Amino acid sequence: DGQNDGRPSHQDIFKDINIYKQLYGSPPVFEYYGSPFLALMLYPFTLIYEPIAALTWKLFNLFILFKIWKLIERYFDLAELNTMKYNLWVGGSFLALAFPFYTNFHSLQFTFILLFCMLQGLYLIRDKNQSLAGGIIIAVGILVKIAPVVCIPYLIYRKHYKGALYIAVAVMIFAVGSSLFLGWEKNKELWSSWTGQINPRSEVNTFDMNNSKNHGLSAFISALFVKGIKHNESKVELRRHII
Repeated sequence: DGQNDGRPSHQDIFKDINIYKQLYGSPPVFEYYGSPFLALMLYPFTLIYEPIAALTWKLFNLFILFKIWKLIERYFDLAELNTMKYNLWVGGSFLALAFPFYTNFHSLQFTFILLFCMLQGLYLIRDKNQSLAGGIIIAVGILVKIAPVVCIPYLIYRKHYKGALYIAVAVMIFAVGSSLFLGWEKNKELWSSWTGQINPRSEVNTFDMNNSKNHGLSAFISALFVKGIKHNESKVELRRHII
């Protein structure tokens, strides 16, 4: 529920409400950092009974994980491995990644989807010469979480200019296309709020200290050099600066 008023949060995207100025969760303490495009894509899950939605999401991620593994296998010479060695390689790989896999499934994260969008998009662009399809897939990944944007300079470096261009065009089309569901003014407001929220030059993103659940390197390193820095929502006083 948003702001403790009992309003179902999945309705906010279609109402005269800026979802980037609301708090969500139970209790409502979390800001929404995803793009408006992602909010629209996830909307159908809000119409499903919550445990069923969570199970559906996890099964979808299992399928994506399988596709990722098949993409990775394309870059290894498996002919050199007999059945026993292949099974040891697969089993050892998944055993080594067991904890990250568990935490991603438990927290319903987007990591597998981001990795799949990057690997599948690059595979289509580089190996299949399907720049349009690959560009669209990577663009979806960028609009889910911004991280796959690193594919653009990589493609330019590798002289896949068409693929990089299709990514940029697809991102713009998806962003503008959201107005078909939200209206032009609401869509423009939300995209402006989102870009402002993820701006790496903003103070809150530089220090990353407003939320006690943030444990990134930016929070750890910057706290060493700022006198009196503390969590806004915690009364615990911990001296962390070294200057």
